[in-house]
Amino acid sequence: MGCFPRIGCLVSLAVLAAVGAWWYGDRFPVVAGRVAAKAAGTVAKAAEDAGARLTAGDSARRAAEALRRWVPLAAPSARPGGALVRLGRRGGPAYVSVGADSLAVALGPALAAMLPSGLVTDRALALQGERLYLRGVVERSDLLGAGALASLLGGVVEGRDTLLLEGGLTLARPGVLVYKVRAIRLGAVAVPDPLHPAVLVRLRQEAPGDGRDSAAGPPLPEDALPLRIPAAVADVRIADGRVVFYRAVPR
Repeated sequence: MGCFPRIGCLVSLAVLAAVGAWWYGDRFPVVAGRVAAKAAGTVAKAAEDAGARLTAGDSARRAAEALRRWVPLAAPSARPGGALVRLGRRGGPAYVSVGADSLAVALGPALAAMLPSGLVTDRALALQGERLYLRGVVERSDLLGAGALASLLGGVVEGRDTLLLEGGLTLARPGVLVYKVRAIRLGAVAVPDPLHPAVLVRLRQEAPGDGRDSAAGPPLPEDALPLRIPAAVADVRIADGRVVFYRAVPR
């Protein structure tokens, strides 16, 4: 009984071939070849499209990274400056809106403290949409160590790589902002969310005195880094690639 379906298929193909030969005559082999070539091209195009869809997420990520404008991050002074100085002055504005360049001036020392120079070099920041990005170069062995973090991430521990943090800013209490980290990448590797606290603890351990002192007071979230700001700041928002600082109402 199992041979009947195969026989039926062979009969159908034979009938189609006979009809094609009768209709196209001597041109049938050429027409049949064209049909087969067109079918093969359609299959190849479908396979190509499927491959493109598989890499669409990675391509979108790379395109988004290319759109960011990175501003070198340094600590030129020991105090915040620029726009935040105006915000704290008597009769100053109700808020100030800054881009990446002005943010690097206004919070340069505090942001630099989150990427301590003893661990991170070539530090830079970028603003895009509602996110603040921090980037620097690290020695993998210095960041990962030889413990659970290195073993869980796997791969080669030695060598230099780019550390990329993505997150937002919120006010924890007067004088202290927190950079709430949403994503961490080490080179091409996305660090799993449960391992974020281990990476941030390592950064906090190397932070200078001002960075560590910012954490004094009530405990901060494990997925956040603290940074000091003037007490004149009552709130902060990131939108459309800019940071808006709101002034506290004088008492």
